[in-house]
Amino acid sequence: MAIFSSKQNQNIYLNGQFISGVQSLGVSYDTNIMPSLALGDTGFNYLVNNQNKSSISLEYVPSNIDPILSFTGENIISGMLGYADKYINFNSGYLTRYNIKTSIDNPVICRADIDVYGQFGQQTGIRNNNSINYNITPYDLCYTDITFNEVLTNRLNSFEMNISTNRIPQYNIGEYYPSQVLTEYPIKIDFNFELDIDNYIIPNIKSFLLNEDIRSMQINFKNYSTLNNVLSFNFNNIVKNNESLNINVSENGKASITFSTYILS
Repeated sequence: MAIFSSKQNQNIYLNGQFISGVQSLGVSYDTNIMPSLALGDTGFNYLVNNQNKSSISLEYVPSNIDPILSFTGENIISGMLGYADKYINFNSGYLTRYNIKTSIDNPVICRADIDVYGQFGQQTGIRNNNSINYNITPYDLCYTDITFNEVLTNRLNSFEMNISTNRIPQYNIGEYYPSQVLTEYPIKIDFNFELDIDNYIIPNIKSFLLNEDIRSMQINFKNYSTLNNVLSFNFNNIVKNNESLNINVSENGKASITFSTYILS
């Protein structure tokens, strides 16, 4: 009897923890091989001409403490993707992107991109899922507090935060897997806002060039029933690096603003 890979029998674990609320998952890998050609060689062989790397991308609705946030630093990720009666497992994974976004009438959605430089493959077995808690408590823009000058006085339509981390694998001659994977600093964090404007004022361009417009930001996502904070961020040394205004006769005037900050080490 065929066992179809439906959403009911697919699960993902990262560092032994079940990730709930997953909306989509993508897995890919590059073999990076090329044909071996030589004078007088009548055979046809292949050589590996670059590093082997697998990539995993998942979108999920966060619930309570987001476990993937702990992977934004130097932590190594191992994981397992279960489907039907099989599962793919991997080790030596590193988070390269963490994104969280929300907008009016849409829940908070997170995205995580992971590069895998180590073992990546399929095994056969049955995973006991009796202890898994599938209940999630989504939170949305209506239950999000962002302490920031523009947000306090204008109406926030959407918010997005993106953390990009560049990983650099280091190889030794004769080794298939990297001996270490370095993190390139600084790590850039971008914040994108869209606001319905009322009393918003575009600052003088000189304040950008002279770094006079440096700020702090606090973001709190709340449980919609208890209003308790379930996920919080605090950032300092944030600078504005882009903004645009759009005003027309069919809708409210809107401002799109991008801020950035850096993790130095």
